[in-house]
Amino acid sequence: MNVLVIAPHMDDEVLGCGGTIARHVECGDNVFVCFVAQRVYNHQYNDERNEVEKEHANRAKELLSYKELVFFGLNDERLDACIQDIIIP
Repeated sequence: MNVLVIAPHMDDEVLGCGGTIARHVECGDNVFVCFVAQRVYNHQYNDERNEVEKEHANRAKELLSYKELVFFGLNDERLDACIQDIIIP
């Protein structure tokens, strides 16, 4: 089975459904994780902090052993302004 996890930000996949991801991987399912938005801190984008979070997301992928992750990199707190980017990746 193919399983798609859509997470708003890096770490939401683990905090929200890490156990479910692990169970699907254990059952031999193909798990794909999509991160929708770049995180902002105090309403400000910080490239360095986002890069660290991407590294952590890649490490979580290794630990959970799922198949693939994708970063959409859309603007956090402004997803309403880029709805077409969500619909047409």
